[in-house]
Amino acid sequence: MFVSRSVIAILLVGALACTALLPAGCDRDRPIDLIDEETYMDILLELHILAAIREIDGEDETRYKAGQDAVLAHYNISRDQFQRSNDYYHRNMQEQQLRYSTIRLRLDELSSELSERYFKLREAQEAETEAPDETEHPNESEVLDESEVPDESEVPDETEHPNESEVPDETEQP
Repeated sequence: MFVSRSVIAILLVGALACTALLPAGCDRDRPIDLIDEETYMDILLELHILAAIREIDGEDETRYKAGQDAVLAHYNISRDQFQRSNDYYHRNMQEQQLRYSTIRLRLDELSSELSERYFKLREAQEAETEAPDETEHPNESEVLDESEVPDESEVPDETEHPNESEVPDETEQP
């Protein structure tokens, strides 16, 4: 059987294309259940946040693993699926370094956002502690100016001189 040179050339070009485009679809080692790159990066971000919390709080390994399981469950990903995808993405270290650079930028943005929220909260709390408590101090409109308070000599003493119309007449009988 005679195979033409054009068929051989097409096969060679196809083989070279698959070799050059391995991550794009010709890779036999690509997991069937590969996590898409965006989701993979989201998971890595959350796992790195968990790792930082563990470092700060000194959480035990059981709680850390439970946190990891919660993150993976949120994305409906098994540990094995994540590990296969992680191994696959680590094969190309230049691309993995780009992913980590992106994750680092996202962590920095989150850190800035959280710091801003924290400082706003502290300012609000400090403003509340500096503001006078209205239950202890009446409103300014309720406080009389000293010039408006009558002098004691100007106020009649009603106990000594009651108004005669207000006192019942004891001589009247019903």
